[in-house]
Formats: sequence, structure tokens, C-alpha cells
Amino acid sequence: MDTYKYIIIILVYRNALDLQECIESICNGIRSFKIVIVNAYYDMPSYMEIKKVAQDYGCDFLNIENKGYSYGNNCGIKYARERYQFEYLIIANPDTIVEKFEDSDVNNCDVIAPNIVDLKGQKQNPASVVFISIDAKLAYKGFKKNRTWMLLLPICINKIIRTGFLYLNKFFPKNTRKIYKAHGSFLLMKKRVVDLLFPIYDENMFLFSEEDVLAYKLKREGISTNYTENMKIIHKEDGSIKKSNLSVKEEVRKSGIYFYEHYLQNKNLQDKTVLKQNENNSGGER
Repeated sequence: MDTYKYIIIILVYRNALDLQECIESICNGIRSFKIVIVNAYYDMPSYMEIKKVAQDYGCDFLNIENKGYSYGNNCGIKYARERYQFEYLIIANPDTIVEKFEDSDVNNCDVIAPNIVDLKGQKQNPASVVFISIDAKLAYKGFKKNRTWMLLLPICINKIIRTGFLYLNKFFPKNTRKIYKAHGSFLLMKKRVVDLLFPIYDENMFLFSEEDVLAYKLKREGISTNYTENMKIIHKEDGSIKKSNLSVKEEVRKSGIYFYEHYLQNKNLQDKTVLKQNENNSGGER
């Protein structure tokens, strides 16, 4: 098997323009990497366009049925594990740009959450500093009952805690700080973590709450997620969602309900879900 420090999985849906800019920034900012492009198939023109970008930059190309974020990334991770040796796996959205990538001070971290900023300069990491069970339950009830205030309260509490965390890090900087949940647009995981948790994502959810699933699994296994500002990623946001016909509000609601019921409310169901996914992924290549 070929060996790289970083294997980078980029799941793409009809977004070749952002993908090309993302790849160029990776080439300029990261060393010893291999990119695996996973195309969530939409039509032949978009397929050919994305495949050409992959070929132009020497990336591996994997074409799959469009069955959501979790399925697509799991396919890419499975493909990479079977073909390459690597130290870190990176999950990257095609609408991200690598602006800074200094990895010398974070090599001992199992999971790395970079400083991700949107086009307005707003920080997206940490997604959550700590897990608060009562907030999760309140959000779940808000989704079930369609009560907006039940959803806003956990968001406000999380924002206050995040603001305090970021001020602490600004005035008392450290190379890394532990957090609970990382933003999913650009994330690094050591291979041992990937092997331990695979399949990383729950394919019963089409979109959203993937970060919640990963954070839950990491916490269950006692694995820390570490925030660092030694890496800076620009996230343009929603490059693929804008091209889809999804109702974002409804997808967020469905995934939020599913996550709570299968991971937080009923651990027996969660264990059965993981067992079923492991059985499905133990067969031949997708």
C-alpha cells in the first residue's frame, strides 16, 4: 500500500468549481497527502466535470449513489482504508479553503478541530465546548413539538459558552484546547480513531447531526477532540445544499430527532444501529 501522512476525503455534489479551489489550497498548504473525491451522483454532465477535476489534480475518484453525507463519507473512508496507509484522515467539504496548516504542535492529538471561519469572519469551531444533556433534551422536544423557543434556548446557551471559550483562548492562547464537538466541514482524525469508530457516520441520517454522532462516539470511547488555531480553514458554506431541492429545516428536524432517540434516549437502539452498519460494511466494496 502507498503511504501518506494525510488522506483527504472530499464528498462532492454538483460543485466542481468549489472543489477545484479547495484542491488547489490543499496542494499549496499540505504535504504528503492523497485526495479521494467521492462524487454523489446527480447527472452525467456533473459527473464528467467532477471526474475531470479529480483527474487533473491526480486525485482518486469514486462515484456513488447520492444517499447523503454520512453514506458518502463512509464510502470514501472505506475506500481509503482498503488502499492506503496513513497517519491522519481528513474529512473536508468541497467549499473549504486551507489558509493555514501548521501541524507540528498537534501531532499527538487524536482528533483535531481547526479554526474554521466563514466568509464574514465568524468562527465555526468549536461547535460545542461541552455536552449539556438538558439542552439536548430541550432541543429534541423542540423538534418534536415544533416549538421554536425550545430550539433557541440551547442555541443561546451554547453561544454564550462558545464566546467565553474563544475569549479565553484569545487572551490565554494554547496550541490546543479540548472541546466536545467539532464543526464537520474540515476535521482531522488519527487512523487508530478511524479504525476504532468505523463506520464513522450513521447512514440512517441523510444530512445534518453528523457532528453529534461523531462527538457522541468519541466521548463514549474517551477520545478527546482538540481545537487549534495553528490551522485555519475558510468555509464558504452550503455550496452543495444550494444546488439541491432539500428542505434544510426539515432535514435538521429529522436528523435531530433521530440522533436523540437512537443515541441519547435509547442506547440499546444505538448499539443495534452500529452493529447493523458494521455487518453491512464487512462485505464487499461498495
